[in-house]
Amino acid sequence: MTNLFFIYTPMQLLVAQQIINMENLSDNIMLYGYIGNNSHFLEIYDLTRIDQLWTGKVLLPDLAQWASISRRHIVHDLVKTYRNFNYIKRLVDQYGIGCIYLGDINNFSNKFADIVFAKRNIEICFFEEGSSHYAFQDHFLNKKRYLPDYLLCSILDFLYFKPLFKTTYAKYCFIKDIKFDQLHISKRYSIRPYYHESYDEVITVSPLISNKLSTYINNEIAGKACANAILLMTSPAYELLEYNDEEMYLKTIGEYLSTIDRNSAVYVKFHPREIGEAREKVLSIIEKNHQVIILGEKVNIPVEYYLQTMKFAEVVTFFSSTAFYNGLLFPLLQFVSLLQYYVAQCCSSGKNRLRGEFANRINVERTLEKEQKGYYRSFSPKKSTMNSSTL
Repeated sequence: MTNLFFIYTPMQLLVAQQIINMENLSDNIMLYGYIGNNSHFLEIYDLTRIDQLWTGKVLLPDLAQWASISRRHIVHDLVKTYRNFNYIKRLVDQYGIGCIYLGDINNFSNKFADIVFAKRNIEICFFEEGSSHYAFQDHFLNKKRYLPDYLLCSILDFLYFKPLFKTTYAKYCFIKDIKFDQLHISKRYSIRPYYHESYDEVITVSPLISNKLSTYINNEIAGKACANAILLMTSPAYELLEYNDEEMYLKTIGEYLSTIDRNSAVYVKFHPREIGEAREKVLSIIEKNHQVIILGEKVNIPVEYYLQTMKFAEVVTFFSSTAFYNGLLFPLLQFVSLLQYYVAQCCSSGKNRLRGEFANRINVERTLEKEQKGYYRSFSPKKSTMNSSTL
């Protein structure tokens, strides 16, 4: 049986290759694209793809949104969806696809793929690509429903979805989200042992590194390795506050660095949105007292690859879903979060209030602190976060 994997993020490729390795799957086709304007994902795929695991690859740039339909561009989107469906259907027929693997179970286009291709007696498997895999996202939660919405859905079902796709689906475009238990799931692959339905599988992770990627990482750190290594994963956390407090963000990084040994090298993995002046400000703080090595400067590969191949005394973040996979996708490491300290400093002046997404992140952090007791903690400047036993 030939398998078709939908891949539109570097993390999805990482997880897909783990599944292929674990299940010993042969005849795998990689249908790949990217989100929005992130065409640089193509370079990451080329570097991280293990060619022996794939028998073919096909590019569909807007794969992440191949079946998205909006009111503003409804005619264009209806035409695009039908065109993309026929393109994928031809691939299914050409390669004799028996199973389709979809990442991001909350993605509208993936849900639509589940509905229309399950009707063609094709098995559908979902696999995770991040923390969103573990929660149902209702995109219409606070939406008011109006009579025109129902009329529009009736018209679309009658004139478009039923005649072309043999299903009624318009309500899931404009009124409510389709829930997980309404999908045709043959298997659902997760890295964390969270779900327990009969079709759920936990991925057994192995260190899978392509030859290209191994060479890239070795060249990147050649002659710069340090035993007392810290990994700083930056994130423009100030964007989530009402008052953009970049100054306190930089000060928080500086306060953390003041607690560690000056002989410790600091590896930095910059967030993709931190470029130019924002990046230089962070580097200037680190370079005052520490050797700094930038990771992913040429190709911004997922940090998980570095965590599988390198050893760090601590991994420092403002918030990253990478911590969800501590001890699962890579060896167990010490994580230190600067988020709660940063938020407390920003809000103490009375200028800032938390936005909803920020509050959710703090709640997730508190859960991680309980789950990974001793390996995930919030930063406190009153005492050093890195003791001698970790060096």
